[in-house]
Amino acid sequence: MAADVRIDIAAQFVGKPAFRQAENATFSLTKSVKKLAGALGIAYGTQAVIAYGKASAKAFAADEAAAKRLAGAVENLGIGFANPQIATFIANLEKTAGVADDVLRPAFQGLLTTT
Repeated sequence: MAADVRIDIAAQFVGKPAFRQAENATFSLTKSVKKLAGALGIAYGTQAVIAYGKASAKAFAADEAAAKRLAGAVENLGIGFANPQIATFIANLEKTAGVADDVLRPAFQGLLTTT
């Protein structure tokens, strides 16, 4: 979510005292821009953290739902005693194959219900 910020600045300083005025104006402008950049950084950083938190909660809920569906399917097949072994098998398969468990659970459930 990048935004372009454009600030047009025009000033004219004439004569010897103008150097001091230009220096003060530049210092003031630099200070203001730093404050603005800090405020924007905090705002965008906060939005990113909130978005990450929402996505994490959603992913966790989906993962829990998939685990419950698999456990329910195993129970319905009458082999509920095998739930711990199936969970261990899926966890090990996830580590060795590099495939996420949210893909493995539905595939394993399909395999169980087909066979």
